[in-house]
Amino acid sequence: MIVQVLEELDQDMGNEDKVVKINVNQDQETANNFAVLNIPALLVMKDGEVVDTLVGYRPKEAQEEVLNKHI
Repeated sequence: MIVQVLEELDQDMGNEDKVVKINVNQDQETANNFAVLNIPALLVMKDGEVVDTLVGYRPKEAQEEVLNKHI
């Protein structure tokens, strides 16, 4: 379910912005680097810095709202 929402958000945002999915079981180093302790976690990055975070499942509309604040 979350993967489908992320894919839809990626398509909606076009080419300027990107949604990247990371499997924390396969890439624990990246999860540790960003202090991801719970999943799912949506980290919004701008200029290489985390500017917002959502933890736990949220509907697509809630995720869009957070993303749109930073576009």
